[in-house]
Amino acid sequence: MSEDKKFKLDELPEKGGQSVSPAPLKKRKITAIDPRISELKTLDDSGKVEAMGMKWKFDAPDRSYSWLIFVLILGIIEFTPFYESYINEISNLNKSTMDLGGALVRSYTVYFEFLIKHPGLLIFLLPFFMKFSTESEYHFEINFDGINTVKEVLPRDTKLSVHRTFIKWREISRIERSSIDQKEILKVYSQDGHIGEIIWYIDIVKKRVIKNLILKLVSPNNPLREFLEKEKELM
Repeated sequence: MSEDKKFKLDELPEKGGQSVSPAPLKKRKITAIDPRISELKTLDDSGKVEAMGMKWKFDAPDRSYSWLIFVLILGIIEFTPFYESYINEISNLNKSTMDLGGALVRSYTVYFEFLIKHPGLLIFLLPFFMKFSTESEYHFEINFDGINTVKEVLPRDTKLSVHRTFIKWREISRIERSSIDQKEILKVYSQDGHIGEIIWYIDIVKKRVIKNLILKLVSPNNPLREFLEKEKELM
């Protein structure tokens, strides 16, 4: 006969006999559907590649005034005897070449002779040859994955260099409105702190285009989308 003592269930210690209730299941957090996924589902492979490679650039260009120098030069020429001097030069050339030199020159300039007589008209052609504005250092670009912008918008009189950065949509945790040199900007923050800035002193049409883009690129709970949807001027 075994010497081991046999125990009945009701003789077990109360502490050891306590049942452990299972831990309550945590509810899964429902995240908003990424609109990019919904958009891509409707496209074929080539369409998906094209959609993912699209870029939209926005800027508040710096004004260029170099064109004013040419306007001034053309204005001065218009009110000087430039055409008369041209005719005299042709006449002198003809005298020294038995009327051949001047005729040869005028065969090339006949199509421009009216402009030689009225050079001021060239002012209307300046938009085709000159830029009235140039791209600023603070332009930003929106694409499928995020925003290519600047790390910081610097004061006008600073000597520091502007550094660029790329912000992914999922990195954005907070948007803060601010200003620099009395111009509105948006400060972008991640969970770890400040990660970049976006110029917001662009015109209203560009802002509305950006809002429409963001609605198609990021989920409803993205802070940038939430900010744009609350902007009264974009309603």
